[in-house]
Amino acid sequence: MLKLSERKKLCYQRKSLLLFFALIGLSLIFSLGSCKKADNSSSPVTSSSTSETKEEYTITFMNYDYTLLEKVTVKEGETASYSGSTPTKTGTEFNYTFHGWDHDLTDVKESFETFALYDVSYNYSDTGCYLHFI
Repeated sequence: MLKLSERKKLCYQRKSLLLFFALIGLSLIFSLGSCKKADNSSSPVTSSSTSETKEEYTITFMNYDYTLLEKVTVKEGETASYSGSTPTKTGTEFNYTFHGWDHDLTDVKESFETFALYDVSYNYSDTGCYLHFI
C-alpha cells in the first residue's frame, strides 16, 4: 500500500495530466474550427462560367378589368418596362387618366401581375365645374 504522501503525489500527477490533455483537446477544437483546408494541388483553378446565370421572371401587365395588356420576361435585379399602348379606362360620369402601375417595376426578384392605376376626375358638364381626384 502506498503512503499518504505518495498517493497525494500520484493524485496530483493524474490531475495534472488530465488538465494537460483537456487543454490540448480544447486547443485542437478551437484551432480546427478556424482552419481552412490547404490546397496543395498544382493544378490551376478553373471556372466553368465567368458570369452567374440570373433567374428570369415574368411580369404580367393587366388593365383594371383584368384584360391582359402585355407579358414581359426580365432577369433578376433588372427593371421591367411596358412597351404597349397607354392603358385606358372609360366611364360615363368620370374621366380616367393612366397614372402608373400598382407594383414597383425596378429590381425585380419574383414574377407578379401589375395593374394599371388611374387618376379620376368628375366633370359637371352643366355647370362647367371640374373636380380632380388622385
